[in-house]
Amino acid sequence: MAKLKNIEISASDINEYLDSYSDFSFEVKTQKELVNLGFQCQHGGTYEDPITGKSREFDIRATKRYEYHESFIYRLCLSVECKNIRANCPLVIHCSPRTEKESYQDLIWSRIVKGSITAQFSDRAFPYALRGADCVYVTKGPVGKSCDQVGRRDDNKAEVIGSDGDVFEKISQAINSSYDLIHSSHYAGDENVTIVSNVVPVLVVPEGRLWTVSYDNSGEIVEGPSPVSTATYYIGKSWSVKGHTNTQHYRLSHLEIVEFGRLSELVKKHTDQDKFSSKVLRTNVTIRRE
Repeated sequence: MAKLKNIEISASDINEYLDSYSDFSFEVKTQKELVNLGFQCQHGGTYEDPITGKSREFDIRATKRYEYHESFIYRLCLSVECKNIRANCPLVIHCSPRTEKESYQDLIWSRIVKGSITAQFSDRAFPYALRGADCVYVTKGPVGKSCDQVGRRDDNKAEVIGSDGDVFEKISQAINSSYDLIHSSHYAGDENVTIVSNVVPVLVVPEGRLWTVSYDNSGEIVEGPSPVSTATYYIGKSWSVKGHTNTQHYRLSHLEIVEFGRLSELVKKHTDQDKFSSKVLRTNVTIRRE
């Protein structure tokens, strides 16, 4: 910890900290907004990191159900981490054009059926990939590949420096915490209901703290630095779920980075009826599995 002034801290000082700097206060504010948007939230808790096996904390897990039909439900499941970034150290996302291979997102199609002879439950869960125009992550759109928090040193030189350590830790937690949401989504359906789940890792930051720089394929800057309210970050992560009868591999293509005030836009993006309506999902999955 930095050297502190030898003065007594008052309630007003603590309130200043809570209003301006506290990650926990920002988490509570974010959870409240997600509840207002219709999500069921779990705030705070621990999970076993699927990579290290160690116990870690998560900020928020949020799920919202869209009951299109009594036997067909779409769920948006968010693994949310919050970072109360300060104005003197904003987040800069370095972007390049999204390739065709990066233009996808996996949904989890789940219906668990009971065998007529053994009376054991068997899996009818599988990854359902949206690609290209069917996906929210369009080809050639700007996508983050690296990030930095940029600030100026508080010394005589006052150099501008960048570091990704704190933010990358939050990104990693959002990705790793999503495993439990994927696992539960694999088993979400039952004999009577098909549930399609869209699991999205999310990093939430305050307004006015997010910038992007766009590069072409040769590494030349073509746009920015520009202030933005949302950005996507390619992660290309895969999680495996061992079911009753087989093992399925579910991919997370992107992490969403969003300012607090644009959470509602994030929800609209992943519930767009041109991509996520009952009719579109049923039609596309039938065609692809025939």
